[in-house]
Amino acid sequence: MMFAAKKAVDKTPLDVVFLLQSSGQLENTFINQKTMIYELMVDLIAEYGRGNVRFAVIAYNRSGAEFLPSTEGDIWFTTAYGLRQELNDLVYGYTSFQTDRSNAFQKLQSEVQFKENASKFIFQVMNGSSTAGNTYFDQINTCARLGINYSELMPEGYYYANSSYGQQVADAIASTNGINLTYGSGTQYEVFMHIYNNAVPPQMEFNAIVPTGWKHIVLDGILDPDNGVNSDTDELTDWEEVN
Repeated sequence: MMFAAKKAVDKTPLDVVFLLQSSGQLENTFINQKTMIYELMVDLIAEYGRGNVRFAVIAYNRSGAEFLPSTEGDIWFTTAYGLRQELNDLVYGYTSFQTDRSNAFQKLQSEVQFKENASKFIFQVMNGSSTAGNTYFDQINTCARLGINYSELMPEGYYYANSSYGQQVADAIASTNGINLTYGSGTQYEVFMHIYNNAVPPQMEFNAIVPTGWKHIVLDGILDPDNGVNSDTDELTDWEEVN
């Protein structure tokens, strides 16, 4: 048994995933987008604190999709320095053909584990002609159902050839509370403000009295009798321990 006194966490944890096109027609745009992603992480860490921000990048080209390998041993970057190193090593391949985005989304769905208590954001970052595949709306609708904020960054001068289809995409993105942006010099600020304005309110941390003394516990989810959350991985759920 433990007794818990709650206190608000100052900032909400952020999990941010970029699906970054790495083959197309606009290499200079790609280079600028890599800088934007790095600088955005610097800004978010300054705002939310180190340890509260995680980035993952899935780069996709005509051959498939791969995670940028984190120096921390998994897909997530928690320091901007490590992210910058991997972004610098990511090269662009010119092609006059469309690049399939669906490979990156499939990798996202099968391999990305978001923190339960984090605000979750996905940004589709394009720098050339691309195709979304047949399951795009299902993928966006899954984001909406799971509370994941999904947005598109389209390069200047590019748009959906079928305007009706483009409007359907915009409506689907809006259902996740995401945005459609044309990539340009002000995009980094727009993305930062979008994250800032859509981050969920902070959850609670608890200082708990246990038989061996004080223990500081960060819950993996809200206190609820039915969600089965067990933050300290013992035989009792969080709800059972404080009730």
